[in-house]
Amino acid sequence: MLRRIFWNERVGSGSSGSTPDSHGQNDSPGDPAPEEVYHDAAQYFLAAQPSSFDQLDGKITQAFGTGILVLPVTGALLNLSQVSLPDWSIWALIAAIVALAFLIGFAILAHRSRQLEYRPSIDTLSGYVDEYAARPLGGRSLKRWVGDEYRASIDRIAGTLATKAKWVGWAQAALYVEALCLAAAVLFIVLL
Repeated sequence: MLRRIFWNERVGSGSSGSTPDSHGQNDSPGDPAPEEVYHDAAQYFLAAQPSSFDQLDGKITQAFGTGILVLPVTGALLNLSQVSLPDWSIWALIAAIVALAFLIGFAILAHRSRQLEYRPSIDTLSGYVDEYAARPLGGRSLKRWVGDEYRASIDRIAGTLATKAKWVGWAQAALYVEALCLAAAVLFIVLL
């Protein structure tokens, strides 16, 4: 399937007669080499990862901003209302403060998960260019090696993304708990 995607992207034509399942049996001279397909696929997946980081950063920023804003506004409104707070409301507000503290902690942990390491380093790549140029099919071998380095970067960054996503999820859960506690505090004031 990847070969078909990259083949159509490069040539812009329909099927060339060979499929990924034929394993190169019907390759024509214009078909991309397997190393090129591997390299291009790895490059595509590596390029998609920074946008995932940006999406997670957007979610944590939104949760953090909402959580920080809602509690003081609720507290100010309760203070302006001059209503005596029942014990249940006080406990709900304390729980909301605790949830906000967890939200802040999870947001800090999510923002610390930003370790992006791209391989190969430019210095290492430039050192291998002359070495691979002297080999027969050196360009294809170099492209395969670069694809392997991209794959190593993808795997490493995927772990960091999973950690960041975990902290973002916990921060959003803390925001939900904070909102529920604030709603409960207001309901206790109205009902009690």
